[in-house]
Amino acid sequence: MGWLAHTYFSFDGRIGRAHWWAAWVLLLIVEVAFNAVLSPMMGDDIPFPDGSWSSIVDMAGDKSGALTALIFLYPNLAMNVKRLHDRGLSGWYTLVFIIPFVAATAISAVADRAGPTPLEGWVTLISGFAALWFLANLGVLRGNPGPNRFGLPPFTK
Repeated sequence: MGWLAHTYFSFDGRIGRAHWWAAWVLLLIVEVAFNAVLSPMMGDDIPFPDGSWSSIVDMAGDKSGALTALIFLYPNLAMNVKRLHDRGLSGWYTLVFIIPFVAATAISAVADRAGPTPLEGWVTLISGFAALWFLANLGVLRGNPGPNRFGLPPFTK
């Protein structure tokens, strides 16, 4: 299996930090380009006209943003699960990030825009801590140096 196919379409094995960062940047570029083309076709605002959306909820609230997120969910999960495997963690730990993020997005989407509610604030805070934990495990901390239950270390096969 080639580098791209293994990285984005397989949940087996392990990948190191450098591999994960390269895969993440490449996928982000493809996602942003895909959404930039899709947005006008779906009648949404063009993403990043001034360098950012006003919030992640605005991005996910656009039809094109939601469709882009859905289309690219599988490759994102595949590379993140393999990176968690390198740390010796189950792929189910992706839920540590996904559940608070989905909850924050859902609460923000239905909240009154007059101002954030305490619940919205707490869920957003929890999502932020979950995102930091996830980023530390995926992009900063070293993987297990030897074999673990998910296989040999990257590049030793």
